[in-house]
Amino acid sequence: MPRTKRDIEKQKIFARSLKALVELHHIKDAATLARLAGMDSSSISRYLRAKAIPNSGGMLALAKVFGVTAEELMAGATAPVAQPINSEERFMEINRRLNNLAEAIIVVYSAVQALAASGGDAGDAGVLRKVNKRLSQLGLGMGKGRESSNN
Repeated sequence: MPRTKRDIEKQKIFARSLKALVELHHIKDAATLARLAGMDSSSISRYLRAKAIPNSGGMLALAKVFGVTAEELMAGATAPVAQPINSEERFMEINRRLNNLAEAIIVVYSAVQALAASGGDAGDAGVLRKVNKRLSQLGLGMGKGRESSNN
């Protein structure tokens, strides 16, 4: 279908907005953005070249990646509207998760040592419940129903 001048202008505005957000968020290429948005990289390439604009589902997926609304994205949202992910906050979150993971490894290791010392085996339900409870407190638990599948 032939593109009208209005369609071409919308595509250009969208492409500028998308390029600015890609740069702002340090996304290296169309393939990376496609993975983040759950889209095809050839579609992302067309959007960046102002050859097309996404449907509403694609628009929402891209907006979510950048933390803007679909309306902002379509209207040409750039750096002043969409702030980059705070590097310090991101570092702190990753650090917290790594600390939880390290603690979880220690919990599991301690449980295995206790079982070995007592002559028990890894199927000891009481110890596994305690380990799972602590892992759950760390946000790393196995969840209901998964304990028995691992015995």
